[in-house]
Amino acid sequence: MFAASQFLDPYDLVQVKYEMVRRVRVDKVPVAKAARAFGFCRQSFYAIAAAQRADLPLWCRASRGRRGRAS
Repeated sequence: MFAASQFLDPYDLVQVKYEMVRRVRVDKVPVAKAARAFGFCRQSFYAIAAAQRADLPLWCRASRGRRGRAS
């Protein structure tokens, strides 16, 4: 879907997360299927959806990934 569209940008993480949540809420796609299609796990989907519902800016941030040991 993102590859075939000029509007949707697969590198825009906010847009990807929004579209994943929209796909579940509006299109009634199962959570596991939508999360997998957008490169997330179910747990991430629920965290993103909860943050979005609560209108937290956190939902639009990229994951920082694993942190290294403190020196």
